[in-house]
Amino acid sequence: MKQERKWSYNTAQQFTLEMGLFGYEKADSRFHWRELRRRIRQYNIFTRLLWLRFKRGDSFWIKRRNSLLMITICIISIALTIHDLSIVFYGPTNATSMGILMIIWNFHSSFSMVCLFYWQRYGSIERFLQCFSESDLGVEAFRERSSSSYRRTMIRFCAFTGTILFMMIAQFFVHLLGHFFIYFAELHREMINETERIFMQGWMLNVRMIVYSILFPLDLMVIHLYVTLSKALYYEMKSFNWLLRELTLKRDLKSELQDLICKHSRLIATIKQFNNVFAIYAFLMVGSTIPTFLFSIIQIGETRLHNLNEFLSALPSLLFCIYGFYAWTVVPALLYEEINDSKSIFCMNVKVWESQDQEVRAEARTLAIHLDQPELGVSLWGFAILSKTSILTTFSVLLTFWALLTEFHMKRIEERSINDTEAMK
Repeated sequence: MKQERKWSYNTAQQFTLEMGLFGYEKADSRFHWRELRRRIRQYNIFTRLLWLRFKRGDSFWIKRRNSLLMITICIISIALTIHDLSIVFYGPTNATSMGILMIIWNFHSSFSMVCLFYWQRYGSIERFLQCFSESDLGVEAFRERSSSSYRRTMIRFCAFTGTILFMMIAQFFVHLLGHFFIYFAELHREMINETERIFMQGWMLNVRMIVYSILFPLDLMVIHLYVTLSKALYYEMKSFNWLLRELTLKRDLKSELQDLICKHSRLIATIKQFNNVFAIYAFLMVGSTIPTFLFSIIQIGETRLHNLNEFLSALPSLLFCIYGFYAWTVVPALLYEEINDSKSIFCMNVKVWESQDQEVRAEARTLAIHLDQPELGVSLWGFAILSKTSILTTFSVLLTFWALLTEFHMKRIEERSINDTEAMK
C-alpha cells in the first residue's frame, strides 16, 4: 500500500510547483479547480505589488525587503494605536468614538497582514488548495454560476480598493500642496472635520495616509480571499447535493453510494482545512463587528447632521462594517445550510430506500450516517458555527445594544438641556 506523504512546508512548496500556482502551469481537466487557482493567482499579483508576498523561491533581497516593510508597518501601526489610545483616554470626549474606531480598523488591518504573512510562510493556503483539488467533483451544473460569482467578488475587491487608494492619495497630495498653495490649504481644511484634525495633525496625516494606503487594501484583499474560498466550498457542497438528487438516474447504486461516501469524506477534510486556516481570523473579525457598528453609530450621532462634510466622513466606517459582516457571515451560512440539506435530500430519494438489495441498503445507511454532521461548517475558533441562526443572534444583540445606546444618548441630551436652562437662570 502506498504510504501517505507527511505534510510539511517543503511539500506545500512542491505542491505549489506541481499545481501551477505562482508562475507555473499544469493542465487540469476540472474547471472549478482551474478557476479557483486563477483567482488565487490574481490575489498573489496584488501582494507582489504591495511588496508583501513571501514566497520561498524569491531571492534573498526580495525576502529581506518585504520582511523589512512588514516589520516597519507593524511598528508604525503599534505607535499609531498607542497615540490613538492616549487621545481616547486623555483627549476631548467628542473624539472617543472615532479614536476607538481607528484603533479597531488599525487592528483589523494589521492582523490581516500578519495572517497573510503566516499563511504564505507556512503554506496554509496551499494545503487548502491541495485538499480542494482532491475534493473537486467536476460537476458542470454550477459552472457558470460559480464563475460569475468569483468574477463579482473580484470586481467588488477592485472597486473598493480603487476607491480607498484614490481617497488616500488625493488627501495626501491635497495636504502636501496645501503648504505651497492657499487654495489647496482651504480645500484640505474642508476635507477634514474638527474631530479628524485631532488625530491627523501635521506629519501624522502623511504617516497615516501612507500606512493606511497599504493596510486597508490588504485588509480588503484578505476579506475577499476569505469570501472566494468559502464560495468555492459552497459550490462544491451544492454540487454534491446535486449528485445526491441524481442518484435516481443511476443503475449501479452500490458503487455510486460508495463513491459518494468517499467524495463526502474529501469534502469534510477540505472544510476542516479551511477552518484550520481562517478560524481565528473569522472569530476576531466577526467578534469585533458589534463594537465597530455601535461606535460608528455614535460617531454619526455626534456629527452635526446639517454639516454634510462631517456626516460623509463618518459614513464610510458604518458602510464598511456592514459589508464586512456580510462578507464574513453570509457565504459560510449558506454553506452550513447546504451541509444540513444533504441528509434530507438523500433521505427523500425514494429509489434508494425502496431497493431490495441488502448491500445497497447497507451502503445507504452508511452514507446517511456520514451525512449527519451537525457541527460541520465554518467555525469561529470552535466557539460557534456560522449559520443563519448565529447571524440572527448577532443582529438581536446588536439591536439590543443599539436601543440601550439610544436611550442613554437621549438622557444625556435631556441632562444637557436642563443644565443649560439652569445656567441661563
